[in-house]
Amino acid sequence: MRNLRVLLASIVFAPASVVAYTWPDRAYDVIEEFLWKDRNTFLEVPEPCSEDTIGQQSTSAAWLRTAYHDAATANVAAGTGGLDGSIFYETARAENVGDSIASSVSQFVSFYGRYISYADVVAAGAVVAVQNCGGPNIPFRSGRITAPEAGPSGVPLPTDSLRSQTAAFARQGFTAKEMIGLVACGHTMGGVDNEDFPDINPNVGVASFDHTVYFDNNIATTYFNGTTIDPLISGPATSNSDARIFASDGNVTMRSFAHSQDTFFSTCASLLERMINTVPKEVRLSEPIVAIPFKPRDYLLSLLPDGTINLGVTVDIFGPNVISSTRVVTMHWNDRDSHRCASKACSALPVSQEANAPLAKRNGNELQAYTFSVNATTAASFSSFWFTVDEDGTGRNVVTENNGGGNYPVDDLLLLVPQYTCQGYLNGNLNITGRITVAIRSSVTPSAVTLESASFGVNGQPIPQIFDGPAAIGTSPALSPSPDYVYYTGLVPGPIQANGCSTQMEYSATIDGVVHPGQILYSGCTSRASTRLPESTCEYCGFPCTS
Repeated sequence: MRNLRVLLASIVFAPASVVAYTWPDRAYDVIEEFLWKDRNTFLEVPEPCSEDTIGQQSTSAAWLRTAYHDAATANVAAGTGGLDGSIFYETARAENVGDSIASSVSQFVSFYGRYISYADVVAAGAVVAVQNCGGPNIPFRSGRITAPEAGPSGVPLPTDSLRSQTAAFARQGFTAKEMIGLVACGHTMGGVDNEDFPDINPNVGVASFDHTVYFDNNIATTYFNGTTIDPLISGPATSNSDARIFASDGNVTMRSFAHSQDTFFSTCASLLERMINTVPKEVRLSEPIVAIPFKPRDYLLSLLPDGTINLGVTVDIFGPNVISSTRVVTMHWNDRDSHRCASKACSALPVSQEANAPLAKRNGNELQAYTFSVNATTAASFSSFWFTVDEDGTGRNVVTENNGGGNYPVDDLLLLVPQYTCQGYLNGNLNITGRITVAIRSSVTPSAVTLESASFGVNGQPIPQIFDGPAAIGTSPALSPSPDYVYYTGLVPGPIQANGCSTQMEYSATIDGVVHPGQILYSGCTSRASTRLPESTCEYCGFPCTS
């Protein structure tokens, strides 16, 4: 079996590739944590590629196939189709035969949200699939818009003529030479299932395209040395599409792949990046989403029952070989006057730390997390925080992490009130609703306090228009524990069905024309326990959830 360390060597994160970044950037943060740090267990879905799985269905191969079949609707000249999530509506087509696409589509449903569309998840699936099996890193850009309906047919079939296949790839934006590369890149993993194509694979199970489950150039080397097992080369002549495509340029492209795996990897990275970035002309994709080596997450500012303010935050250190038992990370903060509390009196060590937990592949990198929880009076409060990192614990190698020099900002005009915030089950049935209660500084008068909610994966349906709201939050009758704050409360718009994997809620207040955003709160089966709402029966939450 291939040494896993060799497999991972090609996909580790290089800190030098970090883009200019200032915290918080909610859209960037959500996708960066999803794709690189696996805060929602996306990277854990595919089984690790292993020689033990040869001849079996591969989730990674299925994800890559699904992304291509979604992108194959593209008409580049017209600027339509491409990787737009329309595959969700296209699983019943003959060109999408088999369980692999239908299973992938149902798996992707659990991971999309306001900041990462269903189409983005399909594209991310291709990136993860290639990396999961030791292939090259494919830059990922976000911003795809999920199609509201099926796109046109157009996936090339094994029985199509070479002319027809060449025309289909040309419509998708690929030359005849690039068609050869894209097919080889796609067929380095997976195979042909007997249940889906009995005429091509008459034997029970999956007939693999090559001798390994990894993303490598074995598909090309065996093509030339006479040991190929590719069923689209060695099968019935009418369905030998790989043989026709590979030989269409006199085998020049395949010979270059067989000669150099580096050439194969660089070509595949370029072609697959273009494939997932083939989108409708109105879509504008972001810059590539790269990992941030030091970044706060799960930040929450709360008003506690005793009238004090709690600042909770976890900071992640991410990259190759970052796990350390000697590192000391300290959080420091300023009070709301911004200049009174920058001393040892306002510093704290983490209340807990975890190494590579929850367990995930993390694209071959490591992650060590430090969680902080500190309290202050409402009078002192917070205005910003930062960290010092003593790498060896001796005080001789201390680095300050301060968000590029400006510290990590704290907005104490809007707080969450956890005591009166929950998700509840109405009347014992499966309809979930929730109550959000926030606290706003009594020294200001908001013109609006709003709540938005979204449910994802409800009944397996990726609804493009996912948000309910915004809904107004009204002044709460509950007595505030501090004269410095006034409560506002509101119900999560619903009902939202419990079999939806996750409900996402965001609250905000508009004060003097400026929108002050709160945090993202989650319910359901999300793995983000630190910002997940507590469950409650209907009559609890401090007051009835149905009122």
